[in-house]
Amino acid sequence: HALASGSITKGINKLALKKVLVVSAQLRPGKQFTQPIATGRQPVEGKDAQFIPLVKDITKQVLAPVEDETGKVDMLNLGDTVSVAKGQPLMRRIPPTQGEPGLTVQGKEIPAGDGKDLLLKEGKGSAISDKDPNVLIATLTGMPILHEFSVDVDDVLVLESIGVATGHVKFKGNVLVKGNVESDMMVRATGNITIGGFVESANIQAQGD
Repeated sequence: HALASGSITKGINKLALKKVLVVSAQLRPGKQFTQPIATGRQPVEGKDAQFIPLVKDITKQVLAPVEDETGKVDMLNLGDTVSVAKGQPLMRRIPPTQGEPGLTVQGKEIPAGDGKDLLLKEGKGSAISDKDPNVLIATLTGMPILHEFSVDVDDVLVLESIGVATGHVKFKGNVLVKGNVESDMMVRATGNITIGGFVESANIQAQGD
């Protein structure tokens, strides 16, 4: 009768209701017993579209000497230069989700907002995949530059010089060195290598010129 008079129609816990009836019959005069017997459902807000990078962020790359298979550390090898190949996936878009409305114990719907929809944007050297509209791929070989909703690909890696500070350079694309290449350094490029200064006993290999 109390539930009906309060228009309580949803989320009723029958076991809790039985407990109330059993305990209330055993209460001494003047005593009270409290027990929730109906619970509503909270609304679930939708999630905004998300953008997941599928390549490393060159701005967050930590340069540190790499240990080889024998356990030796090459102080000139600071890890591979971040680069991508043509056709390689760069970023994936996770579509937004719809909100799930809640419900009061009186059966009234509690509205929930849908996630905000945001779209992938094609950048310099990148395009939306023909196979998946939620994937951005590289249209050329080079260095990925991550943005919030997009990725650019630069086919030229520009360095002031190559030495202990940069480590060996292995790059998919073209390499432009404004200054010198110090001794014992290794430079590899799938494109052309242009050096504006001197090369001192270094190992330079280009698949182009």
